[in-house]
Amino acid sequence: MDKFQTLLEKATDADKVELKIHKNAQVACLKSYNDEPSAARQKDLKSARVALDELVNRLWGAYFPEDDAFETVKEALAYLRAKGYKIAPSKFYADLKPKGKRPPLVPRQKDGAFLKRDLLLYAKSLTYMGDPAAGLDQAQRRKLELETRKLEKQTQLLTHELKVKEAKFIPREEAELNRAAALSIIEANVKNLHMTHAGRWIALADGDPATTAKVISAMGLAFADLFTQMSKTNEYKVNH
Repeated sequence: MDKFQTLLEKATDADKVELKIHKNAQVACLKSYNDEPSAARQKDLKSARVALDELVNRLWGAYFPEDDAFETVKEALAYLRAKGYKIAPSKFYADLKPKGKRPPLVPRQKDGAFLKRDLLLYAKSLTYMGDPAAGLDQAQRRKLELETRKLEKQTQLLTHELKVKEAKFIPREEAELNRAAALSIIEANVKNLHMTHAGRWIALADGDPATTAKVISAMGLAFADLFTQMSKTNEYKVNH
């Protein structure tokens, strides 16, 4: 089981929602790029993947602090941030290298992994921001809320775009144009019906007002037959 699925089982409801939003955004970006590759869509896909990876690594460090080692720099950074320490990637990378006679501030194992105890010793030189779960001030919470809404909106737009391409959704403007075209065809058919059968109806009436009922009945039957035929097909034809 990968880290994403493991976190879905262990995380709080709020963190599960955030995980699913990021995952859906990545899936939607991938589908959009596969349907119509472009530089802009490739950039969106890359951003979605990076955002999901960073979230997974940050939450993993918070939910599974008992893990003794972190295999990558990204995981080590996520662990430190989850513990409430302020650390920029550029500083962390710089502290991994010796400077003059000073050895690296962050020791690594032969396989490149970071031990938790070494990271905690290194963290004593960092600025402690407090518990990320409880120490978010109002501005930070607002920023997180806005970012979440932005991701939700992006996911909705991408989902809408995919549905349009898959012909599962018809925009209102397109539906109204189709409806207007259908009504025009119906009107043309009705006019054609009048012109085609007018002579027969007049002959049927013999110019006698007393036979008006016959004409009305004949017209009603003709209209009923017309609309019955039109309702049985998705293709409307105008007889010339």
